[in-house]
Amino acid sequence: MINDADIDFYISFNNEKVGELQAQSLIERVPEGNYFLMGGSPVDNNAKLFRQGQNERT
Repeated sequence: MINDADIDFYISFNNEKVGELQAQSLIERVPEGNYFLMGGSPVDNNAKLFRQGQNERT
């Protein structure tokens, strides 16, 4: 976000839902076997939310 900018709104998406959909898609295509989930930076909140969503499906 930029302070004092001429921006009226911010558009984003639900990162936790994105993680859920990623995991769901993977499980549908490869239902058997082991999975390796590589995470992003531990200080990146987006990476944390993606993982939370993925863990809902795995």
